[in-house]
Amino acid sequence: MIDCEGHMKLIDFGFAKKLNSKDALTYTNCGTIGYAAPEVISGKAGYSYPVDIWSFGILLAELIIG
Repeated sequence: MIDCEGHMKLIDFGFAKKLNSKDALTYTNCGTIGYAAPEVISGKAGYSYPVDIWSFGILLAELIIG
């Protein structure tokens, strides 16, 4: 990512995880709180791929709005 002053920011995918199937759930609570979906933060139930869409939406908002 590049901030408003033109400085590059490193994005870390160190917490990436491969799920075995489309219906698989994970229970890991990790990542940056500001980009995490509510179900990840709550930690009450497992979550799957839709949380990636949530995080991507937050990233897009950051890129567009700043």
